[in-house]
Amino acid sequence: MMLSSSKLSKPRRAAAVALASVLGLSALAACSSGQASEAAESGLTPLKIIVAPVHFEPAYIADRMGFFEDHGLDVSVQPGADAQANFAQALSGDVDIVTTSWTVMATSNAEGVPVTAIASNGYISAESKGSGVLVRPDSGITSVADLAGKTIGVQGVRSGSDLAVLLAAEDAGTDPDSLVQVALPFPAMQAALESGQVDAVMAVDPFFSQIAGAGMENLGNMQAQFTPDVPSTVWATTDNWLAENEESAEKFAAAMEDAVAYYEDPANLEEVRAITAEISQTDIDKVTKVLPTISVAFKRQAASDNLSALSRLGYLTKEVTFEDMVWDRAPMN
Repeated sequence: MMLSSSKLSKPRRAAAVALASVLGLSALAACSSGQASEAAESGLTPLKIIVAPVHFEPAYIADRMGFFEDHGLDVSVQPGADAQANFAQALSGDVDIVTTSWTVMATSNAEGVPVTAIASNGYISAESKGSGVLVRPDSGITSVADLAGKTIGVQGVRSGSDLAVLLAAEDAGTDPDSLVQVALPFPAMQAALESGQVDAVMAVDPFFSQIAGAGMENLGNMQAQFTPDVPSTVWATTDNWLAENEESAEKFAAAMEDAVAYYEDPANLEEVRAITAEISQTDIDKVTKVLPTISVAFKRQAASDNLSALSRLGYLTKEVTFEDMVWDRAPMN
């Protein structure tokens, strides 16, 4: 079954929008009112979620295939930005659940920000080939040791995307602090690398495959080597929202488990690639056929070991444990 680009309109929603038009309300207000009314009448619980520029496919699958509705939820999926920006929207109350990075979760918890991870999302597989540190072929950089004093573009400085590179540098005998990090959105990495704005970039799919396909050289998959089984992105919410909505959080995690099963089914590969192309506004021919690894369940030991590394490398203002960060009813492996 092919996925449509949006949910089918329902009679009540159409009626609500038509009435709002007559009353002269804005289109946005009409849509929001119609959705809230429809959710109330149908018995579905409304949720607003924000996805990141990566690992977003299962959320759209859950929405379009009806998995959210199967679990009693009426979910509005909104595109988001980087981990910190998504967090800000949750803290402001604009949305209920957001995709953020595991490292931002850790640093936020260390600083006393009242947020909790309710499910894992993207994680780093030891077999993954969908990430790496890329350099220009004429750069003269042939190993991570050569990155000392060089500028490397990362999705967010100390947001987690840089941790594996720092661990690799440490392992190679290079001072991690000698790497000059520059925050770059994933879509901007290829141009920044090609123009010489940065000497290297740490990219993940779908962007990694696109940049590598443009002729850039890969120094290696540091994430797979140094941070295997660690969550890279997670689903998070505020402590206040979770305290009042634990049942909705459980339903959300269950719907996402259904969506991940659909995502992982080889029979659905082309449909998933179509979602990736649509949401990332990328030519489908450039979308990798090796999907990023995603799991709703946390791998506790790997995540705990990662927190120790974050503390040792100075990411955290105080020690943080897995139990400090993760909901005790979150899916676990």
